Amino acid sequence: CAFDADSGQPVNDLVFAPGYRNGDEPTGLWKVSKVVVDDRWAKSQDEDLDVAFLVVDQKDGKDIQDVLGGNNLGMNRGFDNKVKITGYPTSRDTPISCQNRTTKFSDTQLRIQC
Repeated sequence: CAFDADSGQPVNDLVFAPGYRNGDEPTGLWKVSKVVVDDRWAKSQDEDLDVAFLVVDQKDGKDIQDVLGGNNLGMNRGFDNKVKITGYPTSRDTPISCQNRTTKFSDTQLRIQC
């Protein structure tokens, strides 16, 4: 959703609104200054490569992790991990969270039952 495969370009008008609900933006809008995707995904839209990183500008002289906290990126953690995820399904206006253990879906993807 952050990269337009038809044009081959990142979406350039994105903002992040942490905690957004019913028009309320408790920490304001954070402008996305850069979208990073794997070049192979940009060419193929291979679901195994469907990951994006968004860089947001500072706000009031602070980085977003100074305001909200942050998580370290884990790599090569295997298929069995305790995780908590939060997402915004299209059927709801509010986020939902799930905590469970991951399992192997394929050689390159995890699965979580929520």
